[in-house]
Amino acid sequence: MTHNTRLLLTLLLCAGPCALTLAQDRPTGPPPGPPIDEPGGGPGPRDETPMPEWDQLTQQQRQVMIDALRERWNDVPEERPKMYRHARRWLDMTPEQREQAKAGMDRFRNMTPEQRGEARALFDRMRTLNPQQRNELQQRWQKMNPAERSSWLREHPPVED
Repeated sequence: MTHNTRLLLTLLLCAGPCALTLAQDRPTGPPPGPPIDEPGGGPGPRDETPMPEWDQLTQQQRQVMIDALRERWNDVPEERPKMYRHARRWLDMTPEQREQAKAGMDRFRNMTPEQRGEARALFDRMRTLNPQQRNELQQRWQKMNPAERSSWLREHPPVED
């Protein structure tokens, strides 16, 4: 066997396992979650990218979420009681109540600033009423024309948190 033949055989024997490794399918199991923003780490997932459940996030992804909350908590001390109340209330909701809350947040997000002001005022007033009074106000509101609604809103401005 010539020197060149031995060299070629050695290269083929060494390259064989590498080629097999590269040709194999990727390991099975859940795909890794999409990236989440890291400070200075570039863009995270797009809005349409589905994100996994909390338990499926990597430790790094969880830490990004916790750091964002920590920063918000520390930056606005006067908002801490409200943030805590909202978190407690969310945990106490049934799945149906959470779905209703999400739908309401989506509706609110899609409103104009004027509509948001109306919604705040109406909501603030509604939460002071018993169920029968809420129903009556809701029916009255639906029957009001724009001028009547404007008058009602001047008399019942939204409460600032």
